[in-house]
Amino acid sequence: VETRLEYVPEEMYEIQKEAQDDITENENEIKRLQERIEALKQKNVEIRSNADHKLKEIHEGEVKLKEKLSNLNESLETMPDVTMFNEYEAQLKEASVFRDKALEAKSKIEAYEKHRKSIDEKYKEQEALDKSIAELRERKKEILKSSRLPKGLTIENDEFSWNDFKFTDTQISKSSALLVISEILCNVVESKIVYLGEKALFDKDRFKQLVKIAEKYGKIPVLEQVIDNQTELKVITELYE
Repeated sequence: VETRLEYVPEEMYEIQKEAQDDITENENEIKRLQERIEALKQKNVEIRSNADHKLKEIHEGEVKLKEKLSNLNESLETMPDVTMFNEYEAQLKEASVFRDKALEAKSKIEAYEKHRKSIDEKYKEQEALDKSIAELRERKKEILKSSRLPKGLTIENDEFSWNDFKFTDTQISKSSALLVISEILCNVVESKIVYLGEKALFDKDRFKQLVKIAEKYGKIPVLEQVIDNQTELKVITELYE
């Protein structure tokens, strides 16, 4: 018993401490709940105040709207018939559209007149040039009538030809000129072999014409051809297509 009694004060202390802790925690919880209740009460007061204020604003707005509606009804009773004004407005809108289209058409007509005037001036310049060209052609014909042209040379309008080789003012190819020179050389050079320049200057058709010219005068045409990487001179006496 004495041994047991030694532990009694400690157990009582522990029991008292646990009880006091529980009491303190409960008191703190009660305090927190009381503060929460006070906050909710204050919030309820604010909500009621705001609700009363909103209800008052809505009531005042309703009164104003009723007053405006009453004034509008009085205005409608004294307002004249606007049907005619609506018709006038539609006519004015249509007239505005017509006016815009008319202004656009006028602008296009002015631009057309401006371009037409410029075109007429160009036509007049062209007519003057055509007239001048016609006069020059007539003068050229008169000069050609009294001129002694070389054999084989004929001139017609703006073209001339020499022994069936035609030349125009827009295209005088180098190969055509060389064919003419080749025929002159074949006709003038007395030797059998005639040197006629580079092979690269004649395409397949021009080369055939060159052979015919040489045969015509009984000549052997000689052409020069440079080949890359060739280290010695080679003479080809026969050509095969």
